Amino acid sequence: MHDYRFSNGIIYDYFGDKRDLFIPEHIDGEPVTEIHDHAFDNKQLLSLTLPQTLEIIGEAAFLDNFIDSLIIPPHVHTIHASAFENNEIAELTLPEGLLTIADYAFQNNHLTGLKLPNSLQTLGQSAFYKNKIESLTLGNQLTRIPKNTFRENFIPTVKLPASIQVVEEWAFNHNKIRQLTLNQGLQQLHTNAFTQNNISFVLVPTSLTDLHQQTFDRAVTLDQPAQHPDFHVTNGHITSYSGTQTNLIIPPAIDGETIHTIDAYAFNGLNLTNIFLPNTIQTILTSAFSYNNLTTLILPTSLKHIAEGAFSDNQLASVQLNPGLHTIEKNAFINNPLAEIVIPESVLHGNASAFDPQVLITGKHIDKAGFKFFNGTLHGYYGRETDILIPEKINGKKAQIIGDHAFDGLEIKTITLPPGIKRIRQTAFSDGFPLPNIIRQ
Repeated sequence: MHDYRFSNGIIYDYFGDKRDLFIPEHIDGEPVTEIHDHAFDNKQLLSLTLPQTLEIIGEAAFLDNFIDSLIIPPHVHTIHASAFENNEIAELTLPEGLLTIADYAFQNNHLTGLKLPNSLQTLGQSAFYKNKIESLTLGNQLTRIPKNTFRENFIPTVKLPASIQVVEEWAFNHNKIRQLTLNQGLQQLHTNAFTQNNISFVLVPTSLTDLHQQTFDRAVTLDQPAQHPDFHVTNGHITSYSGTQTNLIIPPAIDGETIHTIDAYAFNGLNLTNIFLPNTIQTILTSAFSYNNLTTLILPTSLKHIAEGAFSDNQLASVQLNPGLHTIEKNAFINNPLAEIVIPESVLHGNASAFDPQVLITGKHIDKAGFKFFNGTLHGYYGRETDILIPEKINGKKAQIIGDHAFDGLEIKTITLPPGIKRIRQTAFSDGFPLPNIIRQ
């Protein structure tokens, strides 16, 4: 007599109450080769010994238990979806010969170390999501790391084997990765694959053809040495580019020179579809990237100054300006399909003239009328009116100074100043348009 519903080598259900479970190799004289879907789910199991005859573990077979360690027998070739999801497995041994670990198979456990066998060919999404993995070895036959596979762990180092071609979105998100080695042969890195980590620098293989703007955190600097001869550099300035890459990684240093400036027109009209700027760039000069096909843009934390027309005439639908940015000159982002933009608090010189009229502009210290004001100074006007009345108080505080470039590049007919204004900076208004009629209250 036994506690299993069993037929043709398959355990379909368990009726016992043992919490430390030893599953026999034979039941009624027949070898146990498969655990069926949900056969042992939510049975309050504390420990588990699987039979050496086992080949297949079904979907959610041991879902929602308290198993704390596990050895997968040598003949198991398939572990189906959610098979051991929501347990407390801290130690896991996987055999050579295992071919498939399906979606969510070990999600939400306590694994601290993981070695995947070289036989493994298929790894499902979220397979090891929400564990405590600190040491990871990937098998050498895997070609794809799916969505969320190792998300929310504690992995410090990742070395992709030569077989990997694709890393999907969120695959290694929210770990502690400091050192990342990408393999030659890698073709695609998807959105957020390595965000929320501690990576500062990544060497990108020349095989990579699909790299997203949000694959890495903003602070990560990318390099691709094979492309260096195509950049023309003088004293840390990139003056021009003679290559043919349209998905372009700009290196942080070339021939020993740290790159800090992109010169005027350096990448103008080159049909670029994507650019990755290093965290050494401080200045992007006039029309440096204008007349390309850029669709998304994330600017590096090092950037301070964006000059006139720097990214005009592209296809930009998404732009993330960086904290620490100081100046955005007029026409910097005009002639793009951009719908909205958030101005960082750090921007002291800039206004609506940098963007097309349809763009919704918001940001800290920018009020509903479009005035950017703090510390008594009006630093920019992001509204669209041509007859402007500056209120006596903005955000509850008196306006005293109109700052540099506050209205530069804007065609204004009249501007009415409150009595508290004591000073107008010399470059507050543009020399490209007639000075507005200034009325003092």
